[in-house]
Amino acid sequence: MASPLPPLVLSLGLFVAVFALALTTRTTSLQARLGACGLLVALAWTSLTEVSKLNDNHDLLYGLATTLLMVLFHACDYLVVLRASSRDHVARQQGTQPTFLRQYVLTPVSMLCNWRRIGTQWQIDRIPPFSPRSPAKTPPRAYLIAQRVACMCLCWAAIDLCEVTVLQYSEMMTPGVVLARVDRLTMPELLFRAEFVVRYFICAVTGVYMGYAGVTLVGLVLGLNSPQDCPPMFGSLRDASTVRGYWGDFYHQGLRRAITGPADAFVDQILRIRRGTLLSRYVRLTLAFALSGVIHWGAEVCSGVAKPDRSQFLFFTSQAFAVMSEDVVQSLYKRSGRPLPALVERLVGGVVYGDPLPSKLKPAIVRCLERLP
Repeated sequence: MASPLPPLVLSLGLFVAVFALALTTRTTSLQARLGACGLLVALAWTSLTEVSKLNDNHDLLYGLATTLLMVLFHACDYLVVLRASSRDHVARQQGTQPTFLRQYVLTPVSMLCNWRRIGTQWQIDRIPPFSPRSPAKTPPRAYLIAQRVACMCLCWAAIDLCEVTVLQYSEMMTPGVVLARVDRLTMPELLFRAEFVVRYFICAVTGVYMGYAGVTLVGLVLGLNSPQDCPPMFGSLRDASTVRGYWGDFYHQGLRRAITGPADAFVDQILRIRRGTLLSRYVRLTLAFALSGVIHWGAEVCSGVAKPDRSQFLFFTSQAFAVMSEDVVQSLYKRSGRPLPALVERLVGGVVYGDPLPSKLKPAIVRCLERLP
């Protein structure tokens, strides 16, 4: 007998049900929780397979896949690394004994929608305010819901308008490096690459924003999360002048706890590297960026990116080494005793960071055209 629910709704519902049930198991039963994570991975893959049948826009599929994989990583972090319990979570939040509905339904969904872990003991720091001039001011729920719905519609339209059909462009390009043939670049090729990069960047930013808006919208509409739990996705542009500031403060912070938690646990419990040392600090950093690379690589696979064009894992892993290099430069700069004005520092940092950023925007930068239209 066929299920009355669409396959996607069924798989997502089972995902939440497995997560909710696993949260009620004993925090010491690691095997049961690892088994639940295995089920969550299978259900996430099933959901992604169903999503790929709904639309052939590769950029839209990439954004949806990234969002679902981020939710998966948050769920696994709660279950295995933090050993969270829904009963303890509700009791700590409410100060009372949890009801069946709140413990088994509302709390698990709320936890999955609260990527910054606001209001919990795992809340991240440096959360951007709604208004820099009035940090304590929070918009009403109805306003936030209307804003997020409008933003999702605009993001969808932007992705549809600026779609970069990866498979189509892959057929037009051959392996090569732009810098090795700068003297042979033609104006049509330069214009084509510039257009490609702009369109890809728009799709990347709007796709991420649409995913964040959609997840927070669930918590807002169902009344599971307060407006304070759903701050703006992006921080201040002032923080984007360094690699560390870009990923940690300016860009979305939705993945920070989901990747730093497993990285910290691996270093502390498996590698047993003493905290406070440079080795411990940078191994954690590298593992965290590698996990981010795994998420984005999985999104590439699910959205149909050809194997030669999958560069997200390499890009995100390399960001750890960019941060290390940046730390060395900043240390030497501070020791020089000749600080530049703050505005000049930010401009220099923006140029240094913005120069290698387009290397991410594959395949326009890392693959050469065989022919031009």
